[in-house]
Amino acid sequence: MVSLPHLNTPFPEGDNHLPFFHSLSHGSVIRCEIIFGSPSMDCRGTGICKIISTEELTDNARACTRFPVSVALRPDEKGLLFLFSKDLLSDTAFSRHFQNGMLTMNEACPVPEFIRSGLKTDIQYLSQGCYQLLRDDEYVFLQVDTEREVVKPD
Repeated sequence: MVSLPHLNTPFPEGDNHLPFFHSLSHGSVIRCEIIFGSPSMDCRGTGICKIISTEELTDNARACTRFPVSVALRPDEKGLLFLFSKDLLSDTAFSRHFQNGMLTMNEACPVPEFIRSGLKTDIQYLSQGCYQLLRDDEYVFLQVDTEREVVKPD
Protein backbone atom coordinates (compact mmCIF):
# COMPACT_ATOMS: atom_id res chain seq x y z
CA MET A 1 0.00 0.00 0.00
CA VAL A 2 1.18 3.51 -0.78
CA SER A 3 1.91 5.80 2.13
CA LEU A 4 -0.04 8.97 1.43
CA PRO A 5 0.67 12.50 2.64
CA HIS A 6 -1.44 13.99 5.38
CA LEU A 7 -3.43 16.70 3.59
CA ASN A 8 -4.71 18.47 6.68
CA THR A 9 -1.35 20.08 7.46
CA PRO A 10 -2.06 23.74 8.25
CA PHE A 11 -0.41 26.50 6.23
CA PRO A 12 2.33 28.27 8.16
CA GLU A 13 1.55 31.89 8.91
CA GLY A 14 2.83 34.17 6.20
CA ASP A 15 2.79 31.34 3.65
CA ASN A 16 1.68 33.02 0.44
CA HIS A 17 2.69 30.26 -1.95
CA LEU A 18 -0.82 28.98 -2.54
CA PRO A 19 -1.88 26.57 -3.97
CA PHE A 20 1.25 24.76 -2.70
CA PHE A 21 1.90 23.28 0.69
CA HIS A 22 4.45 20.91 2.10
CA SER A 23 4.00 17.67 3.96
CA LEU A 24 7.11 16.39 5.70
CA SER A 25 6.09 12.78 5.10
CA HIS A 26 5.82 13.01 1.33
CA GLY A 27 7.02 16.25 -0.22
CA SER A 28 5.19 18.95 -2.11
CA VAL A 29 1.50 18.69 -2.82
CA ILE A 30 -0.31 21.05 -5.19
CA ARG A 31 -3.97 21.85 -4.89
CA CYS A 32 -5.57 22.37 -8.27
CA GLU A 33 -8.49 21.19 -10.38
CA ILE A 34 -8.89 18.41 -12.91
CA ILE A 35 -11.12 18.25 -15.96
CA PHE A 36 -11.92 14.73 -17.11
CA GLY A 37 -12.22 13.89 -20.80
CA SER A 38 -9.94 13.54 -23.76
CA PRO A 39 -7.70 16.45 -24.87
CA SER A 40 -8.39 15.91 -28.57
CA MET A 41 -12.15 15.66 -27.99
CA ASP A 42 -12.51 19.05 -26.27
CA CYS A 43 -13.00 17.48 -22.82
CA ARG A 44 -15.46 14.83 -24.00
CA GLY A 45 -14.62 11.15 -23.85
CA THR A 46 -12.58 9.50 -21.12
CA GLY A 47 -9.31 10.25 -19.40
CA ILE A 48 -7.80 13.40 -17.97
CA CYS A 49 -8.27 16.34 -20.31
CA LYS A 50 -6.57 19.09 -18.30
CA ILE A 51 -5.05 19.92 -14.97
CA ILE A 52 -5.61 23.58 -14.14
CA SER A 53 -4.80 25.88 -11.26
CA THR A 54 -7.70 26.83 -9.04
CA GLU A 55 -7.46 30.38 -10.37
CA GLU A 56 -7.48 29.49 -14.08
CA LEU A 57 -10.61 30.71 -15.83
CA THR A 58 -10.17 29.86 -19.48
CA ASP A 59 -13.23 29.64 -21.71
CA ASN A 60 -12.80 25.88 -22.00
CA ALA A 61 -12.35 25.44 -18.26
CA ARG A 62 -15.55 27.33 -17.48
CA ALA A 63 -17.62 25.14 -19.81
CA CYS A 64 -16.28 21.87 -18.38
CA THR A 65 -16.94 20.37 -14.96
CA ARG A 66 -13.95 20.87 -12.70
CA PHE A 67 -13.07 18.65 -9.74
CA PRO A 68 -10.80 19.69 -6.86
CA VAL A 69 -7.69 17.52 -6.50
CA SER A 70 -4.32 17.49 -4.78
CA VAL A 71 -1.37 16.33 -6.88
CA ALA A 72 1.93 14.89 -5.66
CA LEU A 73 4.73 12.80 -7.11
CA ARG A 74 4.18 9.06 -6.75
CA PRO A 75 6.38 7.68 -3.97
CA ASP A 76 6.72 4.25 -5.61
CA GLU A 77 7.69 5.03 -9.22
CA LYS A 78 7.74 7.82 -11.81
CA GLY A 79 4.26 9.25 -12.03
CA LEU A 80 1.72 11.51 -10.37
CA LEU A 81 -0.63 10.82 -7.50
CA PHE A 82 -4.07 12.48 -7.67
CA LEU A 83 -5.86 12.71 -4.30
CA PHE A 84 -9.60 13.40 -4.25
CA SER A 85 -12.05 14.03 -1.44
CA LYS A 86 -14.13 10.96 -0.54
CA ASP A 87 -17.19 13.22 -0.86
CA LEU A 88 -16.74 13.12 -4.65
CA LEU A 89 -17.59 9.40 -4.73
CA SER A 90 -21.26 10.27 -4.33
CA ASP A 91 -21.09 12.89 -7.11
CA THR A 92 -22.55 11.32 -10.27
CA ALA A 93 -20.59 13.71 -12.52
CA PHE A 94 -17.38 12.42 -10.90
CA SER A 95 -18.40 8.76 -10.83
CA ARG A 96 -19.33 8.58 -14.51
CA HIS A 97 -15.64 8.90 -15.43
CA PHE A 98 -14.80 5.64 -13.65
CA GLN A 99 -16.31 2.58 -15.34
CA ASN A 100 -15.93 -0.35 -12.92
CA GLY A 101 -13.63 1.82 -10.81
CA MET A 102 -11.23 2.42 -13.72
CA LEU A 103 -10.26 5.60 -15.55
CA THR A 104 -9.40 4.92 -19.19
CA MET A 105 -7.05 7.37 -20.86
CA ASN A 106 -6.95 6.84 -24.62
CA GLU A 107 -4.35 9.55 -25.15
CA ALA A 108 -1.57 11.25 -23.25
CA CYS A 109 -2.35 14.47 -21.38
CA PRO A 110 0.18 17.30 -20.94
CA VAL A 111 1.32 18.15 -17.41
CA PRO A 112 1.18 21.96 -16.99
CA GLU A 113 4.23 24.01 -16.09
CA PHE A 114 2.87 25.02 -12.65
CA ILE A 115 2.77 21.31 -11.69
CA ARG A 116 6.25 20.59 -13.09
CA SER A 117 7.84 23.56 -11.33
CA GLY A 118 5.89 23.09 -8.10
CA LEU A 119 6.83 19.42 -7.81
CA LYS A 120 10.34 19.98 -9.23
CA THR A 121 9.94 17.33 -11.92
CA ASP A 122 10.57 17.03 -15.64
CA ILE A 123 7.41 14.98 -16.23
CA GLN A 124 5.65 16.39 -19.28
CA TYR A 125 2.80 13.95 -20.04
CA LEU A 126 0.40 11.60 -18.30
CA SER A 127 0.53 8.25 -20.10
CA GLN A 128 -2.44 6.68 -21.79
CA GLY A 129 -3.70 3.52 -20.12
CA CYS A 130 -6.24 2.26 -17.59
CA TYR A 131 -5.92 3.40 -14.00
CA GLN A 132 -7.83 2.07 -11.01
CA LEU A 133 -9.48 4.46 -8.57
CA LEU A 134 -8.04 3.42 -5.20
CA ARG A 135 -9.27 4.08 -1.66
CA ASP A 136 -7.93 3.95 1.84
CA ASP A 137 -9.23 5.26 5.17
CA GLU A 138 -8.71 8.92 4.25
CA TYR A 139 -8.42 9.27 0.48
CA VAL A 140 -9.67 8.36 -2.95
CA PHE A 141 -6.76 8.46 -5.35
CA LEU A 142 -5.31 7.63 -8.76
CA GLN A 143 -1.71 6.67 -9.43
CA VAL A 144 -0.99 7.70 -13.02
CA ASP A 145 2.11 6.77 -15.00
CA THR A 146 3.96 9.51 -16.82
CA GLU A 147 6.25 9.99 -19.79
CA ARG A 148 8.87 12.64 -20.41
CA GLU A 149 7.91 12.95 -24.06
CA VAL A 150 5.14 11.68 -26.24
CA VAL A 151 6.21 10.82 -29.76
CA LYS A 152 3.42 11.90 -32.11
CA PRO A 153 2.83 9.76 -35.21
CA ASP A 154 3.68 11.36 -38.57
